[in-house]
Amino acid sequence: MNKLGGNATTVGVVLPTFKPGSYILEMLESIERQILEYPAIDVELRLCVILNGPRSPYYNQLLQKITGLPFSSSLLFTSIAGVSHARNMGLEQCSESDYIIFVDDDDLLSDHFVSSLVQKISNVKSDRVIAQSNTRAFDEQGTDFGEHYISAGIRHILEVGNTRFSLYRYRVFLNSVCGKLFPRSLIGDLRFDEGLSISEDALFLFALSNRLDGIVLVPEVYYSIRHREGSASRKKKSLTKIIGEMFSFVHKLTRTYFRHPHPRTFLLYLSRVAASLKFMTQRIVHNR
Repeated sequence: MNKLGGNATTVGVVLPTFKPGSYILEMLESIERQILEYPAIDVELRLCVILNGPRSPYYNQLLQKITGLPFSSSLLFTSIAGVSHARNMGLEQCSESDYIIFVDDDDLLSDHFVSSLVQKISNVKSDRVIAQSNTRAFDEQGTDFGEHYISAGIRHILEVGNTRFSLYRYRVFLNSVCGKLFPRSLIGDLRFDEGLSISEDALFLFALSNRLDGIVLVPEVYYSIRHREGSASRKKKSLTKIIGEMFSFVHKLTRTYFRHPHPRTFLLYLSRVAASLKFMTQRIVHNR
């Protein structure tokens, strides 16, 4: 893997989208702004947009937009809906990249996001670490939701100081794949479970945790999450559906753990089970 020496360091950006609205243009613009920093560090972006679900009229609109971007970009289409399938397609497309970033189509990257994560992770002499940015959440009017749990986790780690890495101690950073920089070699042949409709990120990161030796925190830059009323995560579901999804996740989580049981992942496994029960309760309350 290139460590900012010799040839350019390549960063694959995996961007799934389903019936995208105008918000995806803001995400693309925030990605485009990243290249303004590249003369200082030799980084090459490779954007992969994966349109899943209906093709028309979105495909031609997206193709027109990404064609004008000043870096390598590709547009894939699949009629199979689901973010996991789309991300898996993106991973295949970006198989030759040094690093991978996952983004959602309605979120935003702060300026210097890519360069800051690449620089921080490049200072670590290991390909078994990931970089974690700060995180904020905002609504469609731009109102900030206050301190995000990722920000609180980073603040706590930095306040304690000299905190030895453990999967359980850093578990707050193992829920979402967004806001992170992954060495492509660390991901290897690991893929998202396409049978899950929720918590697919948590299962992916749990499966990855056996390979993980550390998480580099980068509090200077933000991954910004937009809360939309029409987003899939905010749609109401029946009680049966909520409980069924939770049990499906716990079943697959348990199967993943016992495939390669290890003391270093046991507490993380228990915390994921407890978190899924808490999340299920919150979803039931939210549906009322």
